[in-house]
Amino acid sequence: MSHYTASSFEEAMGQFIECIEAVPPLPIFLVGSGGNGKTALVHKCMENLQLANRTVARPGHPKYKQEMSPLYVYEVYSESDVVLPSHVIDMNKVKFK
Repeated sequence: MSHYTASSFEEAMGQFIECIEAVPPLPIFLVGSGGNGKTALVHKCMENLQLANRTVARPGHPKYKQEMSPLYVYEVYSESDVVLPSHVIDMNKVKFK
């Protein structure tokens, strides 16, 4: 279990890859109010996610938070949506264009 606060997209990407590769796997929560690059980060790391058999769940996804899985990556707007134990990457300080 880990909690990171990223100040740049590159920092968030390094933390994200570390969480993807962590053993044993835990759910990963990407937290950001919007416009922080959560979705772009997922797209940039899609190959890593596929190799680790991870699934991305966003609000509106049929299994979003109904079925917690250690292989899920959740994009959420607030830390109040985080379920522990998990890896958390707070991207609120990241300004993504």
